[in-house]
Amino acid sequence: MKKLMFLLFIIFTVNLNAEEFGIIKGKVTDADTGDPIYGANIAVLNTTLGTYTDTNGKFKLEKVPQGTYSVRASYIGFQSIIINQVIVGPNSTAEIDIKLSVQSIENEVLRFMRAG
Repeated sequence: MKKLMFLLFIIFTVNLNAEEFGIIKGKVTDADTGDPIYGANIAVLNTTLGTYTDTNGKFKLEKVPQGTYSVRASYIGFQSIIINQVIVGPNSTAEIDIKLSVQSIENEVLRFMRAG
C-alpha cells in the first residue's frame, strides 16, 4: 500500500510540474519592408531566458514558467522594443509578432584619434 501511495504521489507531482510551464514564440520582422530579421536577440526581462531568431525571423522559448513577462527584441541597426504583459499560462503558447524599425544615426558624430 505504501508503494502504491508513493507511486501515485510521484505521478501527481510530475503532472503538476509539467503544467507549470508554457511557450513564448513569434516572429521578428523589419517594420518597413516586412522582411524577417535573422539573428535578432530575444530576451525575457528579469530572467535568464533568451534566444535568437532563425533565418525566417522566428523564435521559440520553451519551458517558460507561467507568469506575466516583458520581452525585449533587439538587433544592430534597429530600435529595440519591449513587449509588456506577455502572459504565459500552463501548457499554453504566448505568440508575439514584433516589428523593428531602423534606427537613425544621422546626427551622431564619430571621432577618431590616431595613435602615435
